[in-house]
Amino acid sequence: MESISLIIGDHQALNAVQVELDNRGDSVVRVESADRSEQLRAVAELTADGKCAITALILGFEPDGNTGSVAAHALRIVRDCEAFLVRDEGRVVLLSGRDYLGWPGRTEASIDLAGIVAMGRSLALELGQRGLTVNTVCPPYELGAVEATDDPWAAPPPPITGPVDAEDVAFAVEFLSHPESRYITGQVLHVSGGLSVLSSLSA
Repeated sequence: MESISLIIGDHQALNAVQVELDNRGDSVVRVESADRSEQLRAVAELTADGKCAITALILGFEPDGNTGSVAAHALRIVRDCEAFLVRDEGRVVLLSGRDYLGWPGRTEASIDLAGIVAMGRSLALELGQRGLTVNTVCPPYELGAVEATDDPWAAPPPPITGPVDAEDVAFAVEFLSHPESRYITGQVLHVSGGLSVLSSLSA
């Protein structure tokens, strides 16, 4: 039975995630299509013969304005893959975003992103009974160099520690999907250069 790391979605960091897992020596299967029906068909084909063992499942979807649909779709894929996640070894890593904490003008996206975070925490409790881990990585809305706006409410400021790149996000995903990370589950890891701390300024 072949063991694979399965990457699905259209998140901007997933190309870098694939490079990290390839460099680690994983047998990586990447479903690059942003079409959700095609993603589900690809999962069905992979699991049809029952010979697929998934050691890492990485999901990342860009919010599409259809409120709540991203988390629902991600959960559907987890359920379709669940029986094929290797007991005591399987790692699920979800990509959400810093904006689940809220920002003006990004309400619809924040609902999707918060749904991913909540789903990850609940799945960690549920799947942990089989020795599986589920964690969520939250990068900023924009990766790479970000310019500050004249209006401080127009967009979050640039990351405090400097630009966050796709490679930074990929490193966090690789860490959480590693076999040695078996005692880390239900966590939300912000890879946003300190932007998550902004939520504390009004507390």
